Amino acid sequence: MPEKKKGQSRGPRPPSAPARRLRRIYRQNIAYLIDKQYPLKKFRIRSEQQIQLAKDAGTSFSTVQRIFEEARGLSVDVLADLAAAFEVKAADLLNDRFMDTQQLPSPEGTALEDPLRRKSS
Repeated sequence: MPEKKKGQSRGPRPPSAPARRLRRIYRQNIAYLIDKQYPLKKFRIRSEQQIQLAKDAGTSFSTVQRIFEEARGLSVDVLADLAAAFEVKAADLLNDRFMDTQQLPSPEGTALEDPLRRKSS
């Protein structure tokens, strides 16, 4: 049996800071899209939302559940499947400004004006 070297630990190494940041971003974007595409008023509980997403993405319910575990990352394949289910680009799920770019309906049913765009007089 090979000797364990000093300072070496067993198990997977913890994710780097950039990986943790990307995981936080895609978790936020996926949670936003789940609530937008699978509103709770149509589903009794959050797990029903995740079950429907898993079906639409062609993946398992447990894979969708693992999205929200900080210690686990997504494969590129799962990321692409989720993006297809949401009808967005895979890169959008990794974009920290993705939610800011989404058109939200106003109470009158028209898209809200971009608050950064100034009206020309």
